[in-house]
Amino acid sequence: MNRSAMQTAPVNLRDSSAGELQEVLGDLPSAPADLLYWSPAPTHVAALEAKGYTVQLGLETELTVAGRNARLGWRLPDKDLAPVPAVWLANLTPAVNILACLQSALAALAPGGIVLLSFAAVERARLPKWRSYWVSIAQRLGLQLQHDGGGHICLVRADRVPRWEIRLADQRDMPQIQSLFSAVFGHELSESVWAWKYAQGRGHAILAYQDGHLVAHYGAIYRDIFLEGERNWALQVVDVMVHPGHRAVMTKQGAFFLMTTTWDEVYGPLAFGFPTARSMQLGQRLGIYADAGAIVEVRWPPGSKRPFLTTHLVPVDLRDSVHRAKVDALWQVMREDLSGRVVGLRGADWLAHRFAEHPSRRYEILAVSHRLSGAWEGVIVWREWDGRIEILDLVAPVQKMPVLFEQAQRVCALRGCREVYLWIAAASADMVRTKGATVHETDMRIPTDCWTGAPGAERLIDRWWLVGGDSDFR
Repeated sequence: MNRSAMQTAPVNLRDSSAGELQEVLGDLPSAPADLLYWSPAPTHVAALEAKGYTVQLGLETELTVAGRNARLGWRLPDKDLAPVPAVWLANLTPAVNILACLQSALAALAPGGIVLLSFAAVERARLPKWRSYWVSIAQRLGLQLQHDGGGHICLVRADRVPRWEIRLADQRDMPQIQSLFSAVFGHELSESVWAWKYAQGRGHAILAYQDGHLVAHYGAIYRDIFLEGERNWALQVVDVMVHPGHRAVMTKQGAFFLMTTTWDEVYGPLAFGFPTARSMQLGQRLGIYADAGAIVEVRWPPGSKRPFLTTHLVPVDLRDSVHRAKVDALWQVMREDLSGRVVGLRGADWLAHRFAEHPSRRYEILAVSHRLSGAWEGVIVWREWDGRIEILDLVAPVQKMPVLFEQAQRVCALRGCREVYLWIAAASADMVRTKGATVHETDMRIPTDCWTGAPGAERLIDRWWLVGGDSDFR
């Protein structure tokens, strides 16, 4: 994944000096003792073993906050491991998933055990306060700050078990996630839809348990974006759920607040979603959401049934390399047209996953093609339901979009539908308001992070190009 100046700068992944080792040794239990150790460059192992420690190495994983391919996380060794009195996580960078690392540390830690954190030198980061978030998240998980020595942090496992168990979701949680989903949304969540959203590193979900029962869920999926012309990445908030029996605890001591602030401190600050106005107001009251805009609905009446003289619709096959190349070429022009806005990448790969490979919904993916030259003027995605045609996405130069809407209006008339409509960010609605279109308010807002106070989030306010297909539920 390409990185812009908003992202973490390169860091030196060599383990720190012998002076750091001496400092950390002052907090470790006296040797001989077992120690679980993880670092991207574990060169302290020999020195620790020479001093009498039995060192178990954590194993790398691909769980990271900075994309789907970097190996910047860790997990427990693939063997039975007795609880250890100390865990040392060394050479940590902003790209490491804080929650994943602390979750693994707690799984291995004996009662009263300690967790030591030491950090690589970092020039800049998406979240300037990233180091302090190791402490705040650790405290939510049941670790207490023993001291922050400057060079490293020492945490001790508290005697008291936290009211809420906050952790990342995995496959073992599926039965309870499905049950919570049914209780909140009133319909079932299939494993295929879950995999379509989250599998293969596409997203993460944070859970809140109480007494072994799942009470809340906060999901997010990665989205490559262009922010004022520069490539970056954001996380799209999805599947926000609180069990009906726990919605009275919507305070700063409740599961929703703890999940959301943890999510912001791990994954922020660039984020978006499609909450209702009521959910947005709750997030604003708790100090975790800022309002980045509204979603409106643009509607068109049925058009003429007569064919167009110069263009017609052709099906798009995203398995065809020629079709894929045409989609990608259209996207490059569209991206340049929207260079002053925030827009999610919508090339052939993304369109294929979002629409062609959806496990339960079927969409029509069509190109508006010139009758003589065969050149594509744009690609439009829609579905017909409840007597209306909903446009989910467009990939086209902005000046060519009116002909896409006209083609949709013609199909609307031919099928006897009432109207064509499109959800779009209010800040971009004027770009699609063609002749005969009307604009209507919806109950949907666009949030962004304000909990971390990190730079960058303010650049998203009233700058989005978001349409219905950018959501996970249309």
